[in-house]
Amino acid sequence: MNEYLDNLDNFKKLWQEQQARLNELEETNRELCRRLESSKTSTYQSRLVSSVRRQAFTGLLLPIIAPTICTVLNMPTWYGLLYALFGCIAAIAQFLFGNYIKAKDLVSLPVAEAVQRAIHIKKTSLCIETVIIILATALLVIGAYIIVDHSPHIIIGASIGLVGGLTVGIYRRMKLCRIIKNMIDSIK
Repeated sequence: MNEYLDNLDNFKKLWQEQQARLNELEETNRELCRRLESSKTSTYQSRLVSSVRRQAFTGLLLPIIAPTICTVLNMPTWYGLLYALFGCIAAIAQFLFGNYIKAKDLVSLPVAEAVQRAIHIKKTSLCIETVIIILATALLVIGAYIIVDHSPHIIIGASIGLVGGLTVGIYRRMKLCRIIKNMIDSIK
């Protein structure tokens, strides 16, 4: 009987050790899951910053293209300057927005506050892009008004450029929204 009680005590001790190990493993698993989610959030945030900065570099191409628009399309110099100014404004807005996103440390914040900041980033992105679209539309309308007296080939080329630009812009916007959505989901 003594041997049976000793075995039972050993079994209890082993059971308690296993339970303690299991608790440790569960805690380690929770910590790893938390780190993984933090890593995902940081990754999405970095992808968002790089995407916004690429858009800024695209805006910097417009001042380079502006002289070509004036010479090839025979547009007035003031229109070329307006075109270049638009590109600079769009690039600066995107660079500043990229820096704003990068400065927000969403990982170390409480979940509710991090989600709130991520939603603010999403709203700010939409506002910036809306302003850029409005300015680009105004620029295109002015350009169309100027070239209406020119060859129909120029109008056809401008229309093709408009459709191509809208297609790329819509695709880029959808990609940006998807990154922001994934970032918000990774925080929750």
